[in-house]
Amino acid sequence: MKLCWTKRALADLDEVGAWLATIEYGDPKRTITRIRDSATQMERLGDIGRPSRAAGQRELSVRKAPYILHIVSMAA
Repeated sequence: MKLCWTKRALADLDEVGAWLATIEYGDPKRTITRIRDSATQMERLGDIGRPSRAAGQRELSVRKAPYILHIVSMAA
């Protein structure tokens, strides 16, 4: 599986980092790294996480962060 970030996903990631910086939530960079690492893990392992309620999607909780990643399977 190949990971492709949508423009919206990248914008959301930027917003999460900016928001975390304003509330003094530990280290925002560490949280963003956890999110990116989880996405990379989904790319490498494919079927990790759980099936989403939406057809053709899976979701994975980000370790030590209150976020859930959703991955959409794209037909090749």
